Amino acid sequence: MEQFALPHQIRLDSSNLRSEPACSIPRQRSALRGNPMQGEGLLGSQQTVRVDQRRQHVRWVVGLSTTLDVKRNLGIILSSRGPEFYLTLTPQTRLATTKMAEHRHLASCDPQWVDFPKNLPEGTKVYGMNRNRDPITPQPGLDIAEFDVTVREGAQITLRTYRKSESADAALPLFVYIHGGGFVTGGLETDDSTCRAFALETGLAVVNVEYRLAPEHKFPVGFENCFDVVRWVASADGQEKLKTDLAKAFILGGTSAGANFTAGISHLALEEALSPPLTGVVFLAGSFCHPDARPQKYLDRILSVDEITEAPGLTRKSIDYFAGQYGAPPADRRLSPLLFDSHAGIAKKAYFSVCGLDPRRDEALLFEQLLRDAGLETRSDVYPGLPHGFWTTCPDLPASREWLRKLIEGMRWVMQ
Repeated sequence: MEQFALPHQIRLDSSNLRSEPACSIPRQRSALRGNPMQGEGLLGSQQTVRVDQRRQHVRWVVGLSTTLDVKRNLGIILSSRGPEFYLTLTPQTRLATTKMAEHRHLASCDPQWVDFPKNLPEGTKVYGMNRNRDPITPQPGLDIAEFDVTVREGAQITLRTYRKSESADAALPLFVYIHGGGFVTGGLETDDSTCRAFALETGLAVVNVEYRLAPEHKFPVGFENCFDVVRWVASADGQEKLKTDLAKAFILGGTSAGANFTAGISHLALEEALSPPLTGVVFLAGSFCHPDARPQKYLDRILSVDEITEAPGLTRKSIDYFAGQYGAPPADRRLSPLLFDSHAGIAKKAYFSVCGLDPRRDEALLFEQLLRDAGLETRSDVYPGLPHGFWTTCPDLPASREWLRKLIEGMRWVMQ
């Protein structure tokens, strides 16, 4: 796909400018019908194309009757000749005009997700995420235990630990896992089966954290609970209690809100020189920036939160609801870790699971790139057409079983 940029400004005048889905601009001519606009200041060596609005659309990232620097926005000049729009592209400098649309195809719903409810046996129950804690169900080959640790303000936080029975006395590498639930729901049961798989398949000691939830405990309580647990497991007392050797691996990760906590904690742990340092971070369907705090330079990179508004698993309305219940300022880096000035050194390796039909998709893909650019080794598995945290809501989905297989592979890679 060719890339273009525009060096000049243009005034757009329209009383009925609309926003359409974004796409790449084809290098061919076809009629685009619509409201006339006036363009000024077309400079440089140009190529003009016309786009059929019925088949191809362009997202107008512009305001009404305003002058904008198209170099900072789309790299597109619009003009009017009678009833047709024209898009004028000048290949003078390079700008990815397709950048906005490069991930949109990932939102096309996977047929197995569409068909899954139809194939459920009659009487099947679907369990939503909740705050309940059930008694530990024993599992052959695993030692599972619970105990409380004291964090700031004297609060007691319950940890559930997992390790292979055959390694009962060995000093193991450690994975601290933080569950999701929009900061307001979820608990130790949410991903208990995944934590068991981690311990059985990788040989890690796993710690599952039950942090305090909003709205009873507003920001930053949940974040601080998890950070305090990370500090404790890194301490001599924590390593002795857990029988761990963090020189082998010290990994922090989570799903959704837990991935958000992971990102913020890993940055602050670096700032305070946590010892031993984190060696790996794991982000599963993570959120990394409040929609209202997106930096101007990334507005054309984080579009899914505006476009995927009614997806199963996570809607834009629920994102706003959870944010309101949690109560964190949008630009606080503990909520929007994308805003940290540097991401270098937060760990050696980072693993991502990204859902294609997820309003948080674009920020996860961007965050992965930023970590890679900062010098981390990164690995990501993307699941086109599947919604936010599909493995939790539908663990029997074929894609969920594939997700777990790839996740275990990813964890082994992070441990290396």
